Amino acid sequence: MMQMLASERTRGERPAGPSRDYITKEAALDAVLLVFAEVDERLQAGELDPERATHVMTMLVAIREYIEPLPEPPGDEALLASDLEEIRTLLERADADWRT
Repeated sequence: MMQMLASERTRGERPAGPSRDYITKEAALDAVLLVFAEVDERLQAGELDPERATHVMTMLVAIREYIEPLPEPPGDEALLASDLEEIRTLLERADADWRT
């Protein structure tokens, strides 16, 4: 399924199906953390390039923020906002790259 979606995306499409209500918001949030844990474990074991792992983790932050906004860290609200703005900019550039 993900290969098909990637292929469609290279053609500028984002296909979607009907709402099926199989995956709850809570399950999606858990899935984000499970993927993070897997990436972090591989990074700590030296099996992943640190730059690539950071990129994947950054994308997980974007997914998590969309599913449910991240809590604001006390005293670091401005830093979080700056980080999220940077992630949005990276995603906008990636979207433009998909189209070319």
